[in-house]
Amino acid sequence: MEKMWKSMYDCHCYQEKIVADLRFDTSNAPEETTKQHHERTLQLQRVANEWHTQSEKLFIHQKQYIDALNNWLRLNLIPIESNLKEKVSSPLKTVVPPIHELLQAWHGLLDQLAYSVALQGIKSFAAIISRIVSQQQEELKQKKICEEVHTEFEKKQRAFKEWEQRNKGSEELDGTEAKNDGVQTEANNKDPFHERKIAIDALKKKVEEEDAKHKRACKSTRDISLRSLETGLPALFHALVGLSRNCSEIYKELHLVTLKYKPSENEQ
Repeated sequence: MEKMWKSMYDCHCYQEKIVADLRFDTSNAPEETTKQHHERTLQLQRVANEWHTQSEKLFIHQKQYIDALNNWLRLNLIPIESNLKEKVSSPLKTVVPPIHELLQAWHGLLDQLAYSVALQGIKSFAAIISRIVSQQQEELKQKKICEEVHTEFEKKQRAFKEWEQRNKGSEELDGTEAKNDGVQTEANNKDPFHERKIAIDALKKKVEEEDAKHKRACKSTRDISLRSLETGLPALFHALVGLSRNCSEIYKELHLVTLKYKPSENEQ
């Protein structure tokens, strides 16, 4: 355990340095979120949430393991105190297994370990990824709206051009007859070409508006991702460096406790 946490400490120190040296720049970032990019972000979200859950269980289960060992000793070996924080005070209890001191030290050191700081760092990082996922979903939703509006516009514009081509000659004839007669009915006042052109222009304007919304959504996704990771990653690895360092020191101290009971070469 001491070697494991020391190795993790070295890795987290290196990661913290990398993050500190990072220069976030969105100039070369994709203009929009792809489906594959969004799927990878969702995967990262699931991993970050599971990371927090399992890290929390790690420290809870360690304490439960220590309590279980202490209870087994209390019930099966000697009537030692159930409270691990209390030291053996009765002079009659002369035979105390070495593991009892180890359990007391282990329990006390875990109580002093501020692992909640690291857990909060992981939880905050998971929340950052969740926020990025939500923004990506908004962007993809807007992209779908744009695609639907574009499809509708292209379809109606194509139909308008076909209608215009079919009715071009008849409209010119109708216009000449109405001018010669000097009489225009209410039906003649309604220009079918003009009405259709207004509808196409309105749809074209809607396309431009939805495209602008999509561009703003893409920019928001990049900006939110950049700002969130700029602040979230350094805080995360700073917390992990502190946790791994403290855990390494804890198990180094516990290792020293076990060495007290290790037989010397002369005794062997």
